[in-house]
Amino acid sequence: IDGVLDDAAWATPTASAPFARLRANPFARRQTTWRALRTPDPLYHCHECREPDLESKRGGGTQRDWGALTDDAVLVFLCVEVGGPCLCVGSTASGVPTDFRIAGGAPDFAWNGPWTVKAGKGDAVWNLEMAIPWATLDFEPKPDEKLALGVFRHAVPGGRDLTGWTPPVGGSLGNPKGFGQVVLK
Repeated sequence: IDGVLDDAAWATPTASAPFARLRANPFARRQTTWRALRTPDPLYHCHECREPDLESKRGGGTQRDWGALTDDAVLVFLCVEVGGPCLCVGSTASGVPTDFRIAGGAPDFAWNGPWTVKAGKGDAVWNLEMAIPWATLDFEPKPDEKLALGVFRHAVPGGRDLTGWTPPVGGSLGNPKGFGQVVLK
């Protein structure tokens, strides 16, 4: 993975529906789409984040896990079963990773799982590519099996704009009751 979405494999999966704003006006000012690709190992995930002002995406946080609070970032929540533990992986536009587990409602930021992320920038867009080993999820995928998935973008600076593929439930991004269901093919 290299953060550039020009690999032939990304032409196959269908892009997600556009993101909606999770507060106030429902239309996202900065559109984001994602794709997932199931392989025997790992799960690949990519994100295309439209951004007219890429110069503002040069920094902010540089500390693992906390950069997502101060820079434009994508967060992906994965749950094998709704109500079970969740895994969150993500990155800032500048490639600073964020990962934690949620079990019993509390995030464990000390957890740093085995997964990879690369960020890249293009013309008015920044991209992420992720490789998440199935063992990280403690899961062996089978065809037509489902995963609960929440995908969100936190766009800063230039205004805080929280957008997502699915709306959070109870004000919490990590609540799997609001996640969409993805069928693994």
